[in-house]
Amino acid sequence: MKMRVCLMGVILLLLSGGMAWGQWSEPVLVDTPWDSLGVNGPSRDWCPYVTVDGQYLYFASWRGDGPGDLYVSHMTDSGWGTALKLPFCTLENDERNPSVNSTNDTLYFIRWAGNWDIWWAFRTGPCDTCWGEPERLPEPINSSRIEFSVWCTPDNERLLFSSTRTGGMGGEDIYECRRDATTFTGWSVPSPLPGHVNSWGMDSYPSMGFDTTELFYWQDDGYLYVTQLSDSGWQTGERLPDTINRIIIRDPSEITPAITPDGRRLYFSSRWSDSTATAGDIWYTERELSVDPCEPRRSGEVAVEVFPNPATAGGMLTLDLPGQPLRPIVLYNLLGQEVYRHSVSNPPNTGGRQVLLTLPSGIPSGVYFANVVTAKESVVRKVIVHH
Repeated sequence: MKMRVCLMGVILLLLSGGMAWGQWSEPVLVDTPWDSLGVNGPSRDWCPYVTVDGQYLYFASWRGDGPGDLYVSHMTDSGWGTALKLPFCTLENDERNPSVNSTNDTLYFIRWAGNWDIWWAFRTGPCDTCWGEPERLPEPINSSRIEFSVWCTPDNERLLFSSTRTGGMGGEDIYECRRDATTFTGWSVPSPLPGHVNSWGMDSYPSMGFDTTELFYWQDDGYLYVTQLSDSGWQTGERLPDTINRIIIRDPSEITPAITPDGRRLYFSSRWSDSTATAGDIWYTERELSVDPCEPRRSGEVAVEVFPNPATAGGMLTLDLPGQPLRPIVLYNLLGQEVYRHSVSNPPNTGGRQVLLTLPSGIPSGVYFANVVTAKESVVRKVIVHH
């Protein structure tokens, strides 16, 4: 019973949206902008996007000769590594807003080639910069108007972007495509987000994690906002606190929010928006659950490590367990529904044990909870699954 209460506490907190989270931490730079080798350099660096596995940071930069190019940095033991320029970036075009699917083999971004449009490229090999020549996405995703700030959600089910096309509130509005296997692109006809997130001004740079009831975005007043999904659509956005929105006290502009899939870390860029300084850097801030539904870990509590995490649907999931008697390991979704059960024979009383689970191939991408129960303890571990 205690295990069930703990699990449901986690689920209820996640389903309650922003109310489940504590305050955002003081923002910090992703690295120190001393040179042009890392993420932050002397020029403007912005439009961050972190992959589902947390191993790659894609971003746009004005370093080098191009008007705007795309770069990727691989996580190392000491932080983000050397930033590598993607091969298709040239002097003729301006590229921004990189975004990849959960398997890191399809790249979306925007490019100026006479108009701002959404483009995509496909991976050609295992190296960090192995991307083929990009192509412009066809109509109706692109239009004769401006398409901007594209974002692929980590569950691969939504493509968000902003556009000045007709049919919205006016100015620049946020649109959404859903997965549709019957179309050439695999995406449905775009539609403006319902509710009150779009305004008469510019609403842009949408960002969404696995929690599809929470959306981060930017408005043309230079601030970052967050909105929650209700039964009537998206609510009016709330401005993020000044600790995030006013890092630089000289007419700054915080822009390009990028929430991580689990919703705990928000990347963004901050720059001076006056005419004397146009450089910008990439920062991040973190938050924790405001209430811990489980008791703090006690001495002797079962220690459970889950890897790989994120895991792949249909693939193997390894749980590193202590040598204690275990009841079946159960995987629950966010609604508290059991989606998988694995029976475990009693391990010896001493030493450790690794349990290999084969995740169902049909399990949807998203956040799940693995419950490990011993004779005295109950442990909940979050598991992210992607296709």
